[in-house]
Amino acid sequence: MFIHAVVLQAMRAWFHAAHHVTKGTGFNGDHELYAEIYEAMQGYYDVVVEKSIGVAGANEVASPHKIMRDATSVVMTYPDPVNMTSLAIASAGHALVVKYCDFLKQINEMLEKCGCLTLGLDDFHAATANNIETFAYKLGQRVRSEIQD
Repeated sequence: MFIHAVVLQAMRAWFHAAHHVTKGTGFNGDHELYAEIYEAMQGYYDVVVEKSIGVAGANEVASPHKIMRDATSVVMTYPDPVNMTSLAIASAGHALVVKYCDFLKQINEMLEKCGCLTLGLDDFHAATANNIETFAYKLGQRVRSEIQD
């Protein structure tokens, strides 16, 4: 579950930056959407850490030293939203949330395989995937509108 917390912190940081640097005619909508996404990531992070501690007794998942070190490594693999066009930010964000949906599926399968998947974790992953798929739809529509207009 530690890697899950790391990925969430990296995504939160990326979408928070995208929120700050968005610009252009779609500014207001993009600004609000990126805020919605980074705030959701923070909420998911909180649940992942608490479930890791509560279900697995994994206190190290709460270590800011370890989380931030590893989240920095992950976010460095993402494109930097600073100085990107609004379309490029939305497109990169779309790719990130789609990749995160795949990541959630892999985590769920891995936990199920080792017999560590609780009903609550399964429910959390499904609800999170549902929300992330909505973000993928919104970002996909944002990108599609720029390309087709």
